[in-house]
Amino acid sequence: MNKLSIKYAMANPHYPIATSIITAFCQPALKSRTKTLNWKLPRGKEAQDLQNIIYAWTRAYGYDQIIGIPKTLLANTTEGGLKMLLAERLDCFVGPKEETTFAARALNVDIEKYPTKEIAKRNVYLLFLNTQANQKLISIHDIAMKELIDNGKIFALYEKWGVDYHEVNYQTPNDY
Repeated sequence: MNKLSIKYAMANPHYPIATSIITAFCQPALKSRTKTLNWKLPRGKEAQDLQNIIYAWTRAYGYDQIIGIPKTLLANTTEGGLKMLLAERLDCFVGPKEETTFAARALNVDIEKYPTKEIAKRNVYLLFLNTQANQKLISIHDIAMKELIDNGKIFALYEKWGVDYHEVNYQTPNDY
């Protein structure tokens, strides 16, 4: 559980709204090593593969807590992290694939030249303060999502925005 959840007692619905693919975007010089870097380590294990790699992620993501990557540097924004990668201040920038690709387009960066390594897939949920009123909203959301999935309308809605709802990852955090 992240610090925000502990401090503010957060709650989320049962149905994710998307899946985020956490990806390392690395310098072209690391192409031969990128695919073999071991980002997934049991908590407390020394990250031997990452010892000589300088990497960062956006400050708010807390990948050290949620997937166990040792913390090194933090960027204030995804754009800032990409700029650090472009300036060769980083060997790798770690972030959600979709968000990082979008930010690269906005910066007019050819992100395809940077070798990538998928680190993890995480569900993306709406997040609510855990109050009685919000528990009612969560229940309404879950009922509505189940109905949209059962009647197939969710697929057209997601397709309208260029997302394939079938790609939404229904694994629970315990499956990672």
